[in-house]
Amino acid sequence: MAVALNSKLRFCSFLIRALPIRRNDFVNRQINFNQSYYPMQQWLRYYAKKSKKQEKKLSQLAFDDDMISFSEMKIKLEGIVDGLAREYSNILVSRITPENLNRISVQTNDGKVPLKQLGQVTSTSPQLLHISLAAFPEVVNNAAIAIRNAGLNLNPIVDGPSLKVPIPKMTKEQREKIVKTAKSSCDKAKVNIRRVRQNYMNDLKKLKGVSEDDVYDTKDKIQAMTDNYSNKLDSLFTTKSDDVLRK
Repeated sequence: MAVALNSKLRFCSFLIRALPIRRNDFVNRQINFNQSYYPMQQWLRYYAKKSKKQEKKLSQLAFDDDMISFSEMKIKLEGIVDGLAREYSNILVSRITPENLNRISVQTNDGKVPLKQLGQVTSTSPQLLHISLAAFPEVVNNAAIAIRNAGLNLNPIVDGPSLKVPIPKMTKEQREKIVKTAKSSCDKAKVNIRRVRQNYMNDLKKLKGVSEDDVYDTKDKIQAMTDNYSNKLDSLFTTKSDDVLRK
């Protein structure tokens, strides 16, 4: 029994020595591949990037501008996200609040002025808003026109130096239409995100005299930043659709 066991141990020892792995690397669980193993290195790089356990968090990456201008890329991506947020807030409105009306511009003798600078908008009930324009009674009619043309499906009623704005109850079909439009806007913003990504990938390809590892590292960072802002678009859409469909 002892002889058989020793024979098996010697055979296992032979196999370990035959493997192209240095002992220190084996202890550290890090395999160093030579040039003949390069295709496998690419394969491992791809799947390591996909692994959830090994996925790098955006906050842990150093986005320096040595290879490409990540600071410029960030500004462009933030602009796309902010644009969608403004569209959701100003246009695709599911619940009318005083803030929605405050942003409307009213034509005056001095040009267009935000409604909040001309009067006070208050909510007297869930289905009615009141706008006091006592300080600028001459703009009442123009304010009514501006509200009607704001795309909010509102029809204000002139009441002396004030406006009463009934808020119609939104139907299920109207809510679903808003969600559909919101999804379309989100998809268009994602296309713009991917376009920015591709532009910087193309810039990276044009660089000369850079190592392959630096190229891979920069590609990973471009993708990480792209994914981060694409996820922000998804989050905006989820929040908007939940708000619209909530009764």
